[in-house]
Amino acid sequence: MTGWSDERIPIAVAPAPGEALDSWLERYAQRLRINTLDFVDYLGLPHSSARTMVRRLTDGERDVLQRRTGIEAEQLTAMTLEPYDGSLVRIDPVTWRLRCPPTWRHYGNTSRYCPACLKEQQARWQVRWRLAWAFACTRHHLLLLDLCPQCQNAPPVATRGRHRIVPRPETCRSWIIQRGQDVRCDFPLAHAPAVRLPPDGAVLEAQHVVGTSVLADHHGAASRQRGGELSFLGRRALRGIHAQLELAPPVVGRVLEECGGTTPRVAATREVHDPHNIAVGTALAVIATDLDHPSCDELFAWLHRDNGQPIGMPRDHPTSDLGNWRPAGPRVISRILKASDAQLTLKARLRYRTATPDAASPALTEEQVSQRAAKLPGMLWASWMLRLLPAKAAHQPRIGGMRRACVNLMLIPAGPIGHREATRLMDNSHFRSQQERYWPSWTRTTSPAR
Repeated sequence: MTGWSDERIPIAVAPAPGEALDSWLERYAQRLRINTLDFVDYLGLPHSSARTMVRRLTDGERDVLQRRTGIEAEQLTAMTLEPYDGSLVRIDPVTWRLRCPPTWRHYGNTSRYCPACLKEQQARWQVRWRLAWAFACTRHHLLLLDLCPQCQNAPPVATRGRHRIVPRPETCRSWIIQRGQDVRCDFPLAHAPAVRLPPDGAVLEAQHVVGTSVLADHHGAASRQRGGELSFLGRRALRGIHAQLELAPPVVGRVLEECGGTTPRVAATREVHDPHNIAVGTALAVIATDLDHPSCDELFAWLHRDNGQPIGMPRDHPTSDLGNWRPAGPRVISRILKASDAQLTLKARLRYRTATPDAASPALTEEQVSQRAAKLPGMLWASWMLRLLPAKAAHQPRIGGMRRACVNLMLIPAGPIGHREATRLMDNSHFRSQQERYWPSWTRTTSPAR
C-alpha cells in the first residue's frame, strides 16, 4: 500500500491474499457502514460497478482506486480476471463481457466458494474461484460449491439491486420471492454443506496437478496443451459415464464415490460444467494420462471406445473420428495411434508411424513428400519400377506417384515385402511374367514412340 495522501480514504481495508476485487470492495463498504454502490460512487467511479471491474479495470478505474485506497496498481490488476485473459478466460476487449473459455465452459460470471474458507477468512472470496479449473479446496479438502443450498442460485459476491443496505458478505445476497415480495436469501454460506474429499484421493490429486501444470504458467504452450488434454478427456469421461457406465473400469466408480456417490448432472442442450462434473472429469483425465497409475491403460481404453463398441477389424485409419480428437493434443493422438497399431493395415502403420515412439498423423506437404522421394539413389528404382508398373491402361499411374510408393516400401528395414506383395499393396492386380514385366515396361518408360 502507498503512503497517505489528501485523496486517500482515512480508513484502510487491506485485501486478503488472492482476494477478488468485488469481494474486497464489499468488505470495504461493510467496514464504512455504507452500501457497495454508494461506496463505488464515493470513490469517484459513478459509472462503474464491482461486477465489471472484477473482470478488467480501465486505466481510469485503476488510477482512482490506487489514489483513493492506497493499493498498488499491480495488486489491483492481480485481483481481477485480466491476468487470465486469453488462457483461462476470455474477456471481450470492447464490451468487457466474458466469452466462452477455451477449456471447461465456466465463463467466470459467477464464483464458486469453499464454506470453510469463507468462515475462516471472514467471507473473503478468492479470484481463482471464478476459474473453471477450481473445483476443490486443497486446504480444507472440500468440493467447491457454486450454488446456495437454500435458494439454489449462484450467490453474488458483491451486493447489487435497488435496495441500498449495508452488505453482509457472509450471506447469500440473491433475491427470492417470498410471500409475493422480493427479499434477500440471507443464507449463511459458511454453513453450507459440502462434500468432504479424502486427502489421498484422486480429486485432490487432480487439483494439485492442475495447479502445477495448468494454472502455474497458464500462458505457456505446455500449460495450454495440458489443459487441452485434461478438458477433452474429462468431457469424454463425463459422456461415457452417462452413455456406458456399465462398461466403465472400477476406477470410475471410485472417483464418483469420492464426489458424493452421485452421477454428475447433465443438461438437455449442453454439458453442465459445475464443480462436481469438472472434478470427476478432471480426476479421470489425470488418471488416464498418468502412465504410472495402475488403471491408466484400462481407463484410456474405455475413453477410446467408439460409440460404445471396441475398435475391431483391421482398417486403413486408426479411428473413424480421429479428427475429433485433435483438441486433446499431439500426445493423446500419438497414444491412440500406438494403441491401434495391432488393428491397422500395413499401409496405415507406415502412414501413421504407429510402430515408432513418434506416432502421429502425417503432416508433410506434397512438395516435402516429393523431395523425400527424390533423395533415394536413382539406381535403386530400375528393378522395382519395372516390376511394379501396371500393364498399360487408360489411367496409367504417374511415374512420380510410383516413386513415392517405392520409397515407402524401401524404407522398411529388412522388410519381407517382395515384388508380388508390393504389387498387391499398390492395387496392381495383374502380376506379369518375367518377360512381360521387363520388356513391355522398358519399352513404355524409355521408348514411348514404339
